[in-house]
Amino acid sequence: MRTINSRPAPAGGVDTCCDCMAAVADRLTAKAITVAHAHTPRPVMLDEMIVRVCGYMLNVLQHHMRHSFGLGTVAAVVLALGAGQRAPGTLSAALRSHLQSERFQIVTSIRGLPLGVRDRMQQLFGGTLDIAEPGAAFRQTEASPSPALPFRRLVAAGCSADNHCLVYYERGGVDLTRRVMLFHWTPAETRFEWGGSAPGGLTTIEAVRSGIASGKIAGGQPGPW
Repeated sequence: MRTINSRPAPAGGVDTCCDCMAAVADRLTAKAITVAHAHTPRPVMLDEMIVRVCGYMLNVLQHHMRHSFGLGTVAAVVLALGAGQRAPGTLSAALRSHLQSERFQIVTSIRGLPLGVRDRMQQLFGGTLDIAEPGAAFRQTEASPSPALPFRRLVAAGCSADNHCLVYYERGGVDLTRRVMLFHWTPAETRFEWGGSAPGGLTTIEAVRSGIASGKIAGGQPGPW
């Protein structure tokens, strides 16, 4: 991998720097799309590939820029590059209405989910399917004595006859949180349709579905997943 060397601040200051970073983001986007078409044997969502590439580059740029710019400049660059990263968004009224009558067949393990759903989860988790099976040990806090354990644990999941899959899981960290994801899968493509935070205490996929359909689970927040 080519090393990026530190350089003096551009004469134009913060605005010039942000313009430069925007240009870098454009080039990275074009490169990510080229790589995806050349090396990916099945359809993927290019947005997430682009976000991962840009995220890596942003970390490198932040490290080098701190020697030449203030933290305010770094924050400005973060905003410039992060503007194109999309949150899951609000669940549409049509899809919420559809979920009110949808019936999900219970899925009791990660391997029971369709391959396309597992692939999309792996992408959203940053490249590894880092999630434990229901009831298994996982890292509930950052201070866990077993750092090799998964960072997440499946609580409930299910898939419907029209190829929607709903996943509800716990996520460790500073605070233990719960997340919900809704996918639509086909043999050709799997879409991440919606997701976000969810309350604790839900034990069945029917309880999760009911919470989403009634609006008690609002979701719509961005990651981390």
